[in-house]
Amino acid sequence: MTLKIVLFLLSGWIANPATKHAVEIAKDFDRYGAQYDVDPVLLAVMAYQESSMRTDRVGKLGEVGMFQVHGRSKKACKAAGIQPLGVECGAFLIDMNRRFCGSMKRGLYRYMSGDCRGTPRARRKTSARLRKVERLKARFK
Repeated sequence: MTLKIVLFLLSGWIANPATKHAVEIAKDFDRYGAQYDVDPVLLAVMAYQESSMRTDRVGKLGEVGMFQVHGRSKKACKAAGIQPLGVECGAFLIDMNRRFCGSMKRGLYRYMSGDCRGTPRARRKTSARLRKVERLKARFK
């Protein structure tokens, strides 16, 4: 199912370099989703929203990789021996924030805003992404 969702998300981006690596990316979402107990579809949606699943993306504030990791988050991944550009770092950070905040939703707030309570913008973005996960799962049962 994850591969179908990755291909669907990337279908509008024929020129996206990630398209030719869709199978490997989907396997990474499944592998690291299982390793860190994070829904692989959530990982796919997050990576797509953050960077169109591109590891070569650099944000305006220096965020890097597929999950647009920066600052302390980048250091946390490196300290754990994880490359901050790929799927494993995103899964690791989402899991770390979920455990810190006590729930996935609050962990995603912290992932996006640095606070378990989240900013209004982080709460809106989290809700939209979780709705997208549910819609994709329903579509690709």
